[in-house]
Amino acid sequence: MQNVDELNQPPPYSAKPMEQAFPRDQRPQHTRSKHSPVHQRQRSRATGMFSKRPATVVHGTPRPRRRLTKPPPDTFVPLPGTRPRQSRPRDWRADYRPARTCGWQGGCCLSSCFSLLCCCFRPRNVALHPVLSCAGRSMYYDLRQSYHSIVLSGNHILDIDISHQLAVDPSVSKMRIFHPLLPWEITVRGVHGHAIRIVDVLRQIERSLHTNVRRRDIDNVEITSDHRTRINLTFGRRVNAQAIQRVDFLEHEYIFAGLEKVAGGSWRMKTLRF
Repeated sequence: MQNVDELNQPPPYSAKPMEQAFPRDQRPQHTRSKHSPVHQRQRSRATGMFSKRPATVVHGTPRPRRRLTKPPPDTFVPLPGTRPRQSRPRDWRADYRPARTCGWQGGCCLSSCFSLLCCCFRPRNVALHPVLSCAGRSMYYDLRQSYHSIVLSGNHILDIDISHQLAVDPSVSKMRIFHPLLPWEITVRGVHGHAIRIVDVLRQIERSLHTNVRRRDIDNVEITSDHRTRINLTFGRRVNAQAIQRVDFLEHEYIFAGLEKVAGGSWRMKTLRF
């Protein structure tokens, strides 16, 4: 007969479930549940760049994506290669060359060098009014603004008594004004063929410089990409700017410094860098 204690002991191969027969997390690999914590940890180690499924982060926060700032698109110019550039506009001055550095004095323009040579041979038989003369510099005029904002020396405004005086002595009925950085020529004519006054010169300069630029004026074979970028930056700095105007071709040189007679009967407009 068997003892009572032997009857209470389990047989060698117990009928209990495998989870109870082995301690927790120490049972064989093939008997573990796929949803157990140990199996999940080993599975997460196995998944990676060589696994079939990409590793997923359950409780981690997603990494913020880096935002790349896009430069502002060019106002007129399309992407390179979309269409050919236009030819040189016919209404440009024949002697105009876009601003390119000549390698000395830190960025002098070739057109400015040519204008300085012309000034050496300017005639001196015509007297310009001191308000418009380069030697006088008796007024402050921002070419981006209207000529009504001109301030004379001593904080005086440009009244009608001064603005209606003759611009040139002896009087003339036509003046041609150019600037080395502008491809257009400014033509000033007297009202009804009369002599040109100071207000006629200032009004025509404002009308010409505040004219909107056409597509062919900035998207052509003469204007380089660097020059086009500088024009766009100047356009962006102007207050309440709606479109690129001719005054943007002056870039930083938009302070009027007077007129100067050159060879050929033309007048060179001088500006200061601000």
